[in-house]
Amino acid sequence: MHGNVFQVKDHLLMCYYRQDRETLNAGSFFDGFLPYYCDYCKTVVKEIVNIPYTMVYEYLVRAKLDNSEWIKSKTKVVYSCCAACENGLLPLSPDLIGYHVIEIYENEKLIFTQKRKN
Repeated sequence: MHGNVFQVKDHLLMCYYRQDRETLNAGSFFDGFLPYYCDYCKTVVKEIVNIPYTMVYEYLVRAKLDNSEWIKSKTKVVYSCCAACENGLLPLSPDLIGYHVIEIYENEKLIFTQKRKN
């Protein structure tokens, strides 16, 4: 490998390794190897802060059956950012959020909401 490597993707285990995340069954193999990368400004930085997001989805299951119902689920996502971007913009554009996301929380604080679209 040549150049700066920000993350290593493992397609067999369907995961990726980054300097700011724990490695899956790899011990300290990547310690000091991968540089810190800011997800907001897309640059290599010396220090990062992890910002947790919780996304709440609501979707219809078994839509064509008589026993269809709306289900809510939560997904936790962690973004890494530098000191300059720590209170930056929401990293997801409304086009990418789509129809199923109804709420997004940053550090347990509600930052985005939309009505469920049928």
